[in-house]
Amino acid sequence: MSRTCRKKRNKADWLNRDDEAFEKFVKVTKKRVLIKNILQLHDQRNLKMSKKLDQTIQFNQDQTFFVFVGTFPVILEPSIPTLLEKEGYRVERIL
Repeated sequence: MSRTCRKKRNKADWLNRDDEAFEKFVKVTKKRVLIKNILQLHDQRNLKMSKKLDQTIQFNQDQTFFVFVGTFPVILEPSIPTLLEKEGYRVERIL
C-alpha cells in the first residue's frame, strides 16, 4: 500500500470513528518516531565518544589504549571503531 493510500485510509478511519484502527496508526507512528529518535541519539553519542577518545589518545600519544564499549556503539553505524579508523587509528576487535 502506498504512503498516500495509507494517509487517506488513516484519515478515513478517523472520520469514520474507527477508533481502534486510528489508535493502531498512532501507536505505529509513535514507534517509528521513537526509533528515529533513538538512532539519532545513538549517532550523537558515538560521535561524541569517538571525539573524546581521540582527544584522550592525542593527549597521551605514548600509550596504548584498551577501550570497552557496548554492543550498539560497535555494530551500528556510525560505529566508534569506524569513526576512529577514519581518523587514522588502528582498531582491533577482541572477542
